[in-house]
Amino acid sequence: MGAFNSRGEIIYALFESTYESNVHPHTAHESIVAFGNFAEVLRWVVIACGVTCGGMLRSRGGDFTPHGYFGLWMKAFDDARELLDQPLHIRARLNQAFEPGREIERTAVVCRGLRACGMSEQADAYERGEDVDLRLYRDTDLLRAILSTGSGGEAKLPAWRSGIDPLLGDFDARLNPTARSGASPIPGMAACWVDGENYVAFVDGLGQFYGWRYAIMESLVNAIVYDAHLINGDGYRVLNALGTALDRALEQARERSAESGDLEIEVSAQCDELPAWKRSRYDSVAERLGRRFTLREARSAGLVLDACSIRPAARFIRPRSTLFA
Repeated sequence: MGAFNSRGEIIYALFESTYESNVHPHTAHESIVAFGNFAEVLRWVVIACGVTCGGMLRSRGGDFTPHGYFGLWMKAFDDARELLDQPLHIRARLNQAFEPGREIERTAVVCRGLRACGMSEQADAYERGEDVDLRLYRDTDLLRAILSTGSGGEAKLPAWRSGIDPLLGDFDARLNPTARSGASPIPGMAACWVDGENYVAFVDGLGQFYGWRYAIMESLVNAIVYDAHLINGDGYRVLNALGTALDRALEQARERSAESGDLEIEVSAQCDELPAWKRSRYDSVAERLGRRFTLREARSAGLVLDACSIRPAARFIRPRSTLFA
């Protein structure tokens, strides 16, 4: 973990040593994964914690848990060292064959950022596919504007493409994030079993989450943990409590699976923004089951997957018998 003071604000650079498990030999490569102030890099940490729910990130010792992975990053913040100034080389990749559309969007973001900083010649060069030379301390604001925080759909450069290296100086306690002390509420949680390993989870009464346990947990992490830690500093406690509450709710759902057929699904009349594959499912459900029906009726019609996958054009309404953990 590196950090430095930029005009009175602490800027962090998060580095991680990784390798792909299906590539041999397992040669780890250290690179930057997030850059920005505490609120900006915390967003990346929370999203990465969500990814651990599905086993996409693992340590040499086995699977990460979301709260375990979160704890490692919080310790890294506490041990932050000064990130030294350094030259950077932002490399243009205009013709990446596997994602040309996204690369064009990223190029536009970088060029807008360069021009906003009065670097029009560099923007023109980048559009031509040439490297752009920057400096870390001098161009901090530009880097924050053009580098992704990990949020889905961002047309920005991944942090590793910035060329920032872990050139670290001494440990400096002043680089630690501001300590916060509070108690974030843990939402009430309940669940209904749908089929196989699929559940609907209700959080504070709202049926927002559907899928396997790991998918529901990932959604919970992304929806709740960021604000909890940014406001109260208790993200680790919240992560642990969410996992415990979800496991209890899923266990109760299995015990009461006979009642799951009472789960209701309400289909919205608004479906214009659904992707094509969801739209075809929406049409089948609306035509055969109407706008509101039970899971039992969807099972009889063989339309459970279709009905549950057309969110946000469909919402879940919990049975009155459902218990909250």
